[in-house]
Amino acid sequence: MLKKDVPSEVLQQYEEMKAKHPDAILIFGGQDCYFALAESAMAIMEALKCVYVPEDFFWFPRHRLDSILPKLTRAGKRIAICEQLENPALKLVKRDLINTDRNDG
Repeated sequence: MLKKDVPSEVLQQYEEMKAKHPDAILIFGGQDCYFALAESAMAIMEALKCVYVPEDFFWFPRHRLDSILPKLTRAGKRIAICEQLENPALKLVKRDLINTDRNDG
């Protein structure tokens, strides 16, 4: 079960991207944070050795991306970052992958 306040449009975007990249952890960009849903959230929590949160949702501030990505790649994870392509003030934003295999360390 996913976090109740995740809009259905975001869940649809997640499902579409996950179908295209089933072996990748999907990280979605928000205005001031990044977030992951479902199995991507669980994979991040496992790789970072986080305490399990019963809602399949994981978020972190944008400035933490550069410290989190190397930990995920060292754990052997493939990462796909989906960034906003439109102004979020106008509507639910379109997202697309900006990177599907980042190996920073």
